Amino acid sequence: MEGQMNEEIRNEIREGFSQVLELMAGMNHRIGNLETHMSSMEDHMSSIETRMDSMETRMSSIETRMDSMETRMSSIETRMDSMETRMSSIETRMDSMETRMDSIENQLGEVSQRLGKVENDVRQIKITQETEILPRLNTIESCYTDTYKRYAKGADKIEQMEMDIGILKIAVLNGSRRKLRRKA
Repeated sequence: MEGQMNEEIRNEIREGFSQVLELMAGMNHRIGNLETHMSSMEDHMSSIETRMDSMETRMSSIETRMDSMETRMSSIETRMDSMETRMSSIETRMDSMETRMDSIENQLGEVSQRLGKVENDVRQIKITQETEILPRLNTIESCYTDTYKRYAKGADKIEQMEMDIGILKIAVLNGSRRKLRRKA
């Protein structure tokens, strides 16, 4: 009995051992599949790591570009501030120019009014010259011309008279000398 029990135990152990071997074979197969999956996962992880490295490089490049953009933007902001300051200065100058232009326009308006008055005065002067002064000047000229002509004729007569008087003096002196000689 004991022999039989030992045989049964041995059979059970063999069956158990056989099951364990089957289980181990299944486990080995599963472990092989897991190793394959792990290898595939490692390949995927390696691919992901490569992609991550590429992404990090790209991100670093983007960060560098962003830093460059920030520097440029800062420079642009500085330039814009400078432009705003200049524009403010230009606006101030333009306001000053507008004020001056308004003042000049007012002065030109006054000058235009004065010029209008001067033009009216000049017209009046011209009219007065044409209607009153020129006719009077013509009359005065005519009188002076007539008087000049008379004086010119009279001047010739005066010269003739001076000559005649000179001759008369000589004749009177000669006659007086003759009388004095006769008396003497």
